[in-house]
Formats: sequence, C-alpha cells, structure tokens
Amino acid sequence: MSLTDKAHQIISQKFNSINLGIDATCGNGFDTLFLARLCSESGKVLSFDIQEEALEIAKNKIDKTGFLENVEFIHDGHENMSEYIKDKADVVMFNLGYLPKSDKNISTKTVTTIIALDSAIILLSDRGLITIICYPGHKEGKEETNEIKKYIGGLDKKQFSTTEYLSESPDDTTLVLYILEKI
Repeated sequence: MSLTDKAHQIISQKFNSINLGIDATCGNGFDTLFLARLCSESGKVLSFDIQEEALEIAKNKIDKTGFLENVEFIHDGHENMSEYIKDKADVVMFNLGYLPKSDKNISTKTVTTIIALDSAIILLSDRGLITIICYPGHKEGKEETNEIKKYIGGLDKKQFSTTEYLSESPDDTTLVLYILEKI
C-alpha cells in the first residue's frame, strides 16, 4: 500500500463525511478528489497550488467524476491558506515535493511548509487530522522532512497525537507519512 493510500485509509476510517477539507498541495489532484468524495452534501474542499498547470490537471480529473462542485481551486501557496479559510477544517492534507513529470526545481519549500503547518494547526477542528507525506530523496525534500520531524516533535502531546509511517524501502530517501490528530 502506498503512503497516499495509507493516508486515505486512515482518513476514511475516521470520517464518514467532512464539512471542510484542505488539500494544501493540489499536485495532480488525487488528494483533492479523495476529499471531494468524502464531502457532506454541503461540504467543500479547498485545493492550493502555486502552479496553474497542477490546478488544471486536477480540475480536468475531478470534472470527469462529478465532484467539481465541491472543490474550490486556489492558485496560491499553502502558506497563505489562512487568508482563504474562516471555518474549521476536518482534514488538511500535505503531499510535499514537486509535481510529478514537471520541473523538479519547483517544489515545496521548508519555510513555506512550516508556515502552512502553523496555519493548519490553527484551522483544524477538534479531533481533526493533518496528513503529511514527505519526500526526502532530493535536497529540499531532505531538509523539509528533517524540519517537519522537528516541528512535530515540538507539538504539545496533550493536544496532538502523532504517528509516523515509512515507505517499504528504509534508507535516507524513504518516504514518510505523518498523521497528526487533534485530541
């Protein structure tokens, strides 16, 4: 099972439906579509990406499924999510790194990801979940993964439970999934 599938499984086990989901890193739209399918009748997904190309790929994918009406695509960085969101989110998903099959120089950055995590923590509803998939196989990804691990280690254990999952091949490029649950 991929770490994306694992994140989806954990979210599905916790929620029958969601009122607000945030895909902090739209990419190809897999997490956006997953969250849109989980939406309650009046539910909404906000999907962020700095690349217009990513948003178009995701829109086209989701349009074919009939869930487009539940999704708002935002062409902006995840570090600005608090400017767009006033309600509490049930789920916030991060799938870090770069858009597959595109310019690998355009990737998530440690500093903006930490700002986005700060916002996600504030926006998260009671008993809500944050999922973070890290890709330490490139320079920025390695630094980002290390800083996220430190960040998670500094969270108040009375407010958040945390779980870490590793991909199948344990080495210094092993993908990491973090699950943060607000207690």
